[in-house]
Amino acid sequence: MSNFDDFADLNAAIAVQLEARQSTAEARAAKTRLTRLPANSAEAAADRAKIAEWESKHEWKAVGMIAVFEHETCEACDTTGERFVQFLQEEHHRRERGARRLQAKPAPIAGLPLRAAIQRRLVPMCPDCAPVLFDLDLTTAEEL
Repeated sequence: MSNFDDFADLNAAIAVQLEARQSTAEARAAKTRLTRLPANSAEAAADRAKIAEWESKHEWKAVGMIAVFEHETCEACDTTGERFVQFLQEEHHRRERGARRLQAKPAPIAGLPLRAAIQRRLVPMCPDCAPVLFDLDLTTAEEL
């Protein structure tokens, strides 16, 4: 007995395979064209986007999300502060063991495990030290 209930299921499976072959062929053609195009041309940018899209679908597997926080320590007064920085999607390469990449995302993606990571850094001064060290009035500071 077949896994396909009717020809509609078979046609859908064939369509998926044809789309995968077509996108692979288009990505290969884009890679070939990139060798002939000027790097700053619109066509080269479109080809790089097509290659990146294909690689994201076929070469990388999303394995989790990371909420990145920053922990700052003021060198002048030793005060500390934390702030949220961004969400990153962690991906592992499907064939190259140990290869991973992090992609910035606006929000966590449902279904992927979420963990926190902290980046620690020293800053030369904090908002409390600036007025004392340099006679700066932050209440009148301009917004950039």
